[in-house]
Amino acid sequence: MSDDEKEQLFYRFKRGSGEKSHINGIGFSIIKNVVELHGGGIGVEDSPDGKGSMF
Repeated sequence: MSDDEKEQLFYRFKRGSGEKSHINGIGFSIIKNVVELHGGGIGVEDSPDGKGSMF
């Protein structure tokens, strides 16, 4: 996942460019709103071993 895609991941209706980007782009937006309503925060970064991402 590119850094640009990470920044846009939590915006409504934004999709990634990979082959698994068939989702509609609203799920992470909903998650972010719920987490923030409970006083928390959410983000994404590269996994330390270089495989995948951590949320």
